[in-house]
Parts: sequence; structure tokens; C-alpha cells
Amino acid sequence: MACGGLMSAPVCLIENDENGKLHVRKEAKNILDGIIQPVVVVSVVGLYRTGKSYLMNRLAGQQSGFALGSANESKTKGIWMWCIPHPKKEGHTLVLLDTEGLGDVAKGDEKHDTWIFCLAVLLSSTLVYNSLGTIDNTALENLHYVTELTENICVKADVGQHEDESADFIRVFPSFVWTVRDFTLELKRGDKLITSDEYLEGALKLKPGISHRIEQYNLPRRCLRQFFAVRKCFVFPRPASTQNMQRMEQLTEKELDSGFLEQADTFCSYVYDNSEPKTVTGGRTITGTALGNLAEVYVEAIRSGNVLCVENAVTCLAKIQNVRAVEEALQFYMTEMLSIAELPKRPEELSDIHKTAEKKAIEVFFSISFNDNGQIYQQELMRKIHDEYQQRCQQNQEASRMQCEDVLRDVFDKMEKSISDGSYLKPGGYQQYRDTLTQLTWDYRARTDSQIMREDVLIKYLRAKEEIGIGILQADQSMNATERESEVHRLKCDILKKGQRAVEKQKWLHERVFEDMKRSHQEHMRQTTSQMERELERFRKDNERVLEAKLKERGALLQQNFQQEAARIQDEINSLKADMNKQEMSHHSLQYIDTKWPGAGLSKLVWTKGAQSDESQFPLQRSEVEKGSDSLSYSSLEAQSPAHPSEDAEVAEVFTPELVQRGDEDKHDNTYRFVCPHAGQFRCSLTNLVFVMEGEGEVLYNIDSWDPRLLDGLGQMQPAGPLYNIDCFNGSISGLHFPHCEIFSEENKDILAVAHLTGGNVETMKPLKVTETHVMIYIKDLSLFGLLKRKIFSSFPVVAQVLLFLRPITTRQRENILDVYLLPWNIPLSKVMGQHKESTHITTSSKCSLTPGSEYGLCCEPVGSTVQPETEKFECNFGPNYHPTFEVFVNFNTEEIRLSLLDKTEGKEVWVTRRVVLT
Repeated sequence: MACGGLMSAPVCLIENDENGKLHVRKEAKNILDGIIQPVVVVSVVGLYRTGKSYLMNRLAGQQSGFALGSANESKTKGIWMWCIPHPKKEGHTLVLLDTEGLGDVAKGDEKHDTWIFCLAVLLSSTLVYNSLGTIDNTALENLHYVTELTENICVKADVGQHEDESADFIRVFPSFVWTVRDFTLELKRGDKLITSDEYLEGALKLKPGISHRIEQYNLPRRCLRQFFAVRKCFVFPRPASTQNMQRMEQLTEKELDSGFLEQADTFCSYVYDNSEPKTVTGGRTITGTALGNLAEVYVEAIRSGNVLCVENAVTCLAKIQNVRAVEEALQFYMTEMLSIAELPKRPEELSDIHKTAEKKAIEVFFSISFNDNGQIYQQELMRKIHDEYQQRCQQNQEASRMQCEDVLRDVFDKMEKSISDGSYLKPGGYQQYRDTLTQLTWDYRARTDSQIMREDVLIKYLRAKEEIGIGILQADQSMNATERESEVHRLKCDILKKGQRAVEKQKWLHERVFEDMKRSHQEHMRQTTSQMERELERFRKDNERVLEAKLKERGALLQQNFQQEAARIQDEINSLKADMNKQEMSHHSLQYIDTKWPGAGLSKLVWTKGAQSDESQFPLQRSEVEKGSDSLSYSSLEAQSPAHPSEDAEVAEVFTPELVQRGDEDKHDNTYRFVCPHAGQFRCSLTNLVFVMEGEGEVLYNIDSWDPRLLDGLGQMQPAGPLYNIDCFNGSISGLHFPHCEIFSEENKDILAVAHLTGGNVETMKPLKVTETHVMIYIKDLSLFGLLKRKIFSSFPVVAQVLLFLRPITTRQRENILDVYLLPWNIPLSKVMGQHKESTHITTSSKCSLTPGSEYGLCCEPVGSTVQPETEKFECNFGPNYHPTFEVFVNFNTEEIRLSLLDKTEGKEVWVTRRVVLT
């Protein structure tokens, strides 16, 4: 058994507290918490002093255990529990529940018996009702608790007016076994022998008629027939003499009646073979942990005086189980990761350990998780595991860094001493310094061959020694000034290129982490898919069980000539079949949709019916957007434009707008004016913005600034282009095509959207179409529009531009100053020129590919030129103000320079050398 061993004896699960109210015993709850296997729950109910406990001991394979009573009072109080490994179903636990005897007048509270009966029904997968003598009208009247089930139990919180509640009860109620003790009759109907099951069904036959007396007669029979799909009956002869009955626990099998023993064995075999694992709504199997939680939820409802609602209980249970599933799965993962040997590890080893630990953690999650609609808790687990893995990777890198630094100090100690005592400050000393540095670098790399941070530590050291090397170079009198200048330039470029190894290693580590994320995501999807398929299959079987019960009941009613009742059941059957057909069709059309996981750029698994939904075309989760800001809403706009939405921007007519200045507030703020002559598509030559026009009209538009407060409300979205303020006085614009700068791949092909800003609110619009250059939308009204893109785990390159502006020469100036701007491709040149009208734009081929967040360095020849800063990080700046990324100071007499842009991250040129004429 999953709880670590056998229960030596039963324990009390539910009892009355000092105030007379039911409560769950902590000892029993702790035992159930330890059972993570599916449970088969068998409860026994019946009048007191009818031998219920003996049957449960027999199912437990024990002579004693549950207390047997022979006096005129109930021996068992409350509900007692005994958990044992299932004798027939491997990997399952058999939970036996023995309830206190019903109908004990000494208790003085009949409602207490009703709640005990209801709890036994709701907690069981098989309910055993035990009685003495025969199944006659008195026996059925004693089972009046079954007629009160609908008064005290509801399956759904809200039930439709014409909804068939009996089908819902059949789905959640257990199978029913009636055991008749001390049975002395012969199983015959007339001259024909009948089975015990036929005997039960005969006793449940309805009487024709509509009188109150007949209705009272039929009520318990109708309830049993309608609520319990599977019914079984066992009849037991008297087990021993009256004298021996008082010591049943001491009697050996030889002292018991052979017929009784045979029936007892048949009863046990039936229960072992046919009792299904306990399920709740939707056919979901529960574990011992969930059973304990379910018991607490139901008991709390009774204590509060509420009707026992299965749907509400399942909702409460789901929350309890899922929170625990995340906690235990994460704890398992952390324990596995922390148990590994001393860091540092090779990334491949750490990745394999992570893969194994995560797979097992997901299995732990699914063994506890329950009804996780939308995979909300699974997403939470995935994020937390990712965070833990990232932290472990950082710890691994830090451990590697420390070891590399120890080796570096040891290897370069000799050179450090020579620097300290000035050994290199002599003619030819620089060459000696360079040779020593090269040799020691090789020695260091040889000793740190397996360390992931060796290049990172090395380049950090070499950069720290850059100024010292230049100082030794300047002091070397064997070199002339030109040689020294040339060597300084070579030294700087050499250090940049040497940093490529460290960058490549870091890039490789980054890609490995991303691959680990994708692999983790695939494992989550695989197990989620399996879980969903299992639940669908259980739901199908659940419906088939209900249908079989309805068909059986209809046949019995027709045989007894209850035509009206049979017709009602037929209507229920037809309705059920229609629902099953719909579900089957939906199952065949189920599709998997990749819906991005916040912050990770990966997908989650969503079920949808029929055609692919809007979220698959643009993966933006409503909950993710809405939680960002109260003023933020999600709009799924109609995907039909009366103009030509499928056409690309290349087919548009090109126009050059008139530049208009609106007042003196900002002399650099260009407003563009376009007078449209007719319907069609028109592309602005300055902004690349495309207008889809329905007819003539005057359009005014300009670039505005993004409001940081609204950006905070966008959550996982960020600007991906300028913010355009657009007006059209006769409202003839039906669509807009916004230029973007994205370079698409499989990982980032669905990241773009359009923000529509009105009255302080942000409406996120799904694109009609995204081409290689433009994002197309259909619009109903005008205001502020701008491109958005989803923040994803890995930065992807974008199309960018390098713009050059030569500042005007002043009288006190001895150098030319060239401003270099690195900007996204969809920033209009006219906007930048408008802000820097005093400078001269130098036309050159500007297009390149840059990665946001990466470091870039500008190389300039001739050597006498100065570039500041040496390196700078590229960020996508969409205005409204644009400032130089680099400044180049060039000798006043220099007429031409050569510029190139080096990616420090990649260690390669991204904007190859250009000739730039300054005169």
C-alpha cells in the first residue's frame, strides 16, 4: 500500500465531536494523505445489529477488525475505515468503510442516520446494504434513506428546467449490492428457480396505479432503480447457531455453515472483481489523498447545514488537490536536483539530470492533480521548475567561474609578478609581454578544458589587462608612434574577436537552456495529452454505463406495462444518445492549439472543437491580458475587410505626403497629410504605412509617444513599432498595414498584434494577416494605433538600420563629429531627420540585422579616429526621441573614413565596412 504499510486495524474516519457535529478524524485523514494510488471504496450500511461489520472483516481477509455487536445497540459509531492493498487490482488500495447501524432509537437523531447514509453513498464506489430476513415491503421501508437522497444531495449547483437529474445521479452514485442475511426462503418464482439478482429485481417491481398509498409503495423502489445503475444481490443462510452467533469473531471456518461460507466467498470475489476505482464528476479517478479531502469537504457542508453539492465539492477538491500537486511535484524536483554530486557539472550532465527529475515531477503532479481545467496549475509548476532549473544553471556557472578564476590566478601569477616589478618596461618589452600572454592563455585553456566558464573568465581578465598592455606598448621605445597606434587599434580589435569564444560558449549555454525548455514543454504536452485521452475515455464509459442502465430500466417498465414511465425513460435515452454523439464528434475534431506560455515563448495545450480558434491564429490569452490593467480589454475583431485585406503592401500606390506643422508646440514634430483621390491601397513613402481607402478622403497622421503607464498594463506585450495618431475627416479608411521589422522563425512567427488606444484604454487587435513586411488590420474607428509583440524568452534578430548624421562645424571645433544611430527598420528616416535638422544626413546602405539586448562595437579607420562609447547595447527605440548610439570624432582634415559594426555577442561583422565621405 502506498501509505507505507498495512493498517493493523481499522480507525475511525468520521465521528461526532463534543458538540454532536460530524468531523473527520485527523489520524484517518493522515493515513489517506499517504495513499497516492487510486482507491476502490466499499461502504456497508444497514440497520444496526445485522452483521455488517463481519462482511467488511471478510473483505479485509481478517477474522476480526471491525467491531461486531450482538447486543441490542449499535456497536460501530460514525464511519470506520480500513485500508488494505487491493487483492486483485495491482497499484490500487481497497478502502473499506463500516458505518454505524441505522435506526438505533437510542441516538434520538434520525437526521444523523440520513447524513451517515449520504456520506456512504458519496464516498463509495460500491455501496453494500445489509439487511436480515427477506426483501419485502418492510425491508424497503427501512431503506427510506434512499428516498431522501435528492433532498440532501444535488449533483450540479444549477440544474436546467428540463434536465434529466437521474442521469447525473447515476454518474456519481456507486454500484449497489444488497446482502440479505439469515435468508431462509427458497429462490423460486412459482415453480421456476430464480437467481438472487432476479429476486431483488422482483422485489423492486412497481405497482400500477396513482393513489398516495401506491406512490409511497413505489417511491423507494423507483429511487433504487433510477439512481443505481448496477444492482446486485447476495442471500446468506444463517452462519451458525444462535448461541455461536454471539462469538462470531472466535468461530473458525469449520464451525460456520458451509453454505454461508460459499456465499461469503462469492460476495468477496464479486466485490474484488467488479468494484471500480472511486471517481467523481467526469469519471475522474481519485486517490486516497483526494478521498480524505473529499470527506472533509462533505462533512464541512453538513456542519454548515448545506445540501451536499457534488459539483461544489469537486471544485473545492480540485483547488486543494492542485495546490498540493504543485507543491509536492516541485519539492520532488528540487530534492532530485539538490541530490546531485558537487558542482560544477558539464551542461549535458545537468540537462540530463533536469530531464529525468522533471519527468518524474510531472508524474507526481498528475498523480495528485485533479480537474486542472486550462492547465493553470500545470503552467504554474512548469514556470517554477523552469525558475529552479535556471537558478541551478546559474549556480553551476558560478561554481565553474570560481574554479576557472583559481586556475587563472595560478597560471598568470608569473606574468603578474613581471608586470609588478616592471620587467616589460624596456625596449622590446611589449613583444615579450605579448608572447608571455599568448603562451599562458594556451596553458590556462588546457587546464580548464572542461569548464563552461573558462572563456568568460579569460576575456574578463584580458579586458582588465588591456590598459596595462597599452601602457607597456607606449613605453616600448623600440616602436615608432605609427607602429604603436596601429598596434593599439589591432589590440582592441583582437580583444573583441577573442571575446567571440566566450560569447559563443554563452550562446551555446543559452540555446541549451532553451532546448531544455522546449523538451520540458513537449513532456508536459505528452503527459497532458495522455491525461486528457484517459479522461475522455472515462467519460465515454460513464455515458455508456448510464445508457445501459436506462435501457435496462425501460425494458423492465415495458414488461410491467408502465407505458408512460417507459416513454419518459425513452426521451431521456434519446437525449443522452444525442449528447454522446455530439461528444464523439467533438472528440474527433479536437485540435491541439499552441498558445504561448507567459514569459517562456512556449505553448500550452488547449482543446477546441471544430475549426481552429482565434487564439491559434494569434496566441494571446485573455486572462493574461486582462490581469495587466483594469483599462485593458481584449477584442477579437471581425476578419473581413471590404477592401483588399489579402493583398500585400507591394501592390499599393506609393505617395509622398505633405509635411504639416500643427502649431508651435514642437517644431520637430512632423504631421503628414495625404489627400486620397480614390479607393484603393496607398503606401506612404516616408513611413511605409499603408492605408486601405474606401474612397476619397483627407488623412492626417503623425508619430506619437507610447504612454509608459499603458505599457505597464500590457503585461507580456511590448511596443514593436511607432505609435501612429491617425485622423480621416470623412472616415473612408477601412484598413491599415503597419510596417514591422521582425525576422520570423518557427519560435516567433505569432508574436505580433496591434494596440488600439482610445480614452486611456488599450484594445489588443488580432491581425488579419502578417506578411514579411507588414501587419494588416481592419478598422472601424480611428485614433492611436501601434504594433505590439509578445515578450519571449529568447531575443530574435530584427531588421535594423544604421543612420549617419554629420554635425555642423563650429568655429571652436577641431574635429568632425559623426553621429551613428542604430534603430529598428520601421522607424521613418524623416522622423529622425526632423529632430536633427541642423545635422547633415549622410546617405549610405543602412540595412542590417541586429538582436535586441546584444552588445555592438563600432570600428572606424583611420586609426586616429575616436569612437565613444566603445560598445553599446542595441534596444528597439520607437520614439518619440532618437539619440545617437555612437559618436565618431574624426580629424578635421579627414575626408573619408571606413565604418563597420561588430556584434560583440556573435564576434562578427553585422554591418560590413562602408566608405563614408565626410566632405
